[in-house]
Amino acid sequence: MDRLSQRFAGLIVDGIADGSIRPADPGIAAQMINGMISAGADLSRWVPHATPDDASILFAWPLFEGFRRPTDAGGGYPRFM
Repeated sequence: MDRLSQRFAGLIVDGIADGSIRPADPGIAAQMINGMISAGADLSRWVPHATPDDASILFAWPLFEGFRRPTDAGGGYPRFM
């Protein structure tokens, strides 16, 4: 799992370098991604009415909205929030 987190951290560092991800601690962000993937296996226990297609909204959206650079466009909340 540590090697997997290191790979995610590398992707995050690349995103910070090219400006698509706001500066953050890559180690913490990588652990968040790791946890998000692991929690996906228990999605049906936490949100019984969710479908596999909803997983990206429920797990990835909060992560990327938190680390994404702010834009003028804003954007809304997904339907589960």
